[in-house]
Order: sequence, then structure tokens, then C-alpha cells
Amino acid sequence: MGLSFPNLSSLQYIPIFDTIINNHLIKNNWFSFYITDKDEPNKSQVILGEPSSQFYHGEFTWHPVSQESYWQVEMKDILLNGQNMNMCQGPCKLVIDTGTSIITGPTNDLEILLRMLPLDSCEKTDSLPVIGFSIGDAVYEMKPSEYIIFSHHSYTSFLETKSGLTKYKASSKLKEESLIMTVKNLESGFMTNSNNKKSKTKNCKRAFMPLDVDPPRGPLWVLGDIFLRKYFVVFDRDQKRIGVALRKRS
Repeated sequence: MGLSFPNLSSLQYIPIFDTIINNHLIKNNWFSFYITDKDEPNKSQVILGEPSSQFYHGEFTWHPVSQESYWQVEMKDILLNGQNMNMCQGPCKLVIDTGTSIITGPTNDLEILLRMLPLDSCEKTDSLPVIGFSIGDAVYEMKPSEYIIFSHHSYTSFLETKSGLTKYKASSKLKEESLIMTVKNLESGFMTNSNNKKSKTKNCKRAFMPLDVDPPRGPLWVLGDIFLRKYFVVFDRDQKRIGVALRKRS
């Protein structure tokens, strides 16, 4: 069910949320996602219209959409423990996307980033740096426990191999229609560090995957569901902006 902007579709159909807008079915033409972890009692939800404050802390920080295709904003830089990495020559294109399970980025930039996140042992992940995504005047941080994936399974085809990164190239159809990069074999059993303390599993991965999207749509970074488990994000079609707040755990 496509929820990006209409001009992203190559089929020229009217997306479902545009039908909602055209029929004036809700007061604020917003939608948002409350995505919970496995150990939380409440289930994930899709919210149409203005969300209740029960889902998030404080106020939203709003960021204008930079291009009406994906839900895309301008990222200033990526930080490690508060230090700029100078990854962006000018603003980077950053997409917040529920159809992506993890975090993706251009192969060359991601290789630089992952060299700064050495994962030598699943028992020592707490020593890894905090990652920050600088958007506007805000920096959205993720701790190692929030970007390391633990599992009872060994995903040798996922993200990285002993020989280096597994490279993915966006097909022409992908670039025209959607940025769906959900990793199917991940959904049945991944656990973040926070809800895996009693597990004896020794399989862990950094939740990043290279994805190269050619200009003019790319290159771009994508923050997927692993970001949305920490942050509650509102997508505002009225003012073409994205609101971000810290998510309340249930």
C-alpha cells in the first residue's frame, strides 16, 4: 500500500491516502506509525490523522520534505559520539521509509561508516559509538543496542559477509516505484540488544545494508523500521513535512 507522494508511481494511480485527502475524511492529513518491539505488550499501529500524545514524548521537531517523491529530507551529516564524519558534501538525501527494515546507504559511504563500527564480538557491542543523524537543528541518536541485530540464525546473506559488504543495486523499477527493501528472512527472528539479555545467541549484525540509487533520485540514505522503533514519525501531507519525536514504549 503506497504512502509516498503520487509522482513516485509509474502506474499513475491515485494512492489510498490521496483518496482520503480528496474526500476530506480526516481533519489533519497526517499519518504515522507506532512500531513496537517484541517484548512490548502493545502491538504496532498505523494512525491516520493527528496522533495521541500517548505514543510519543514532548513535541515534534518538523523537517520540510525536500522532494515530493519519497518522504525525503536533507541530512547535514552523520555523527559518531557527537563528532561529525563529514559524510555529506552539501546536504545528503535522506528517506524515512517503513518499507525498509534497517538502515541503508551508498556503498562507498557505508564502508567508511562501518569501519568505524568494528563488530569483533557480540559480547562487546556496548563499546561501539553512538550514531547520530543530523537533520536541520536536530540530531537523532541511536545507541549500539538500537542498531545491532541479534538472532539465533546466521544471516550470511544479510548486510555483510566475511569478504565484505554484499552490494545491492536498485533496479530501474525500484527507483521509479518504491524503496521497498524489507529483508524477508529478518522478520521472523530478529531481536535488538535490549530484549536479548537472556539469550545465549552469538549471532549479531550491524543493521546496515548498502543500497546504490543512481541520480537524480540518489544517492540517498534510508532510515527504516529500526529507526522507527525508537522515534515516532508523523508524515504531514498538508504542509509537506515530517515530524519526529521520541517514541513512548508501551
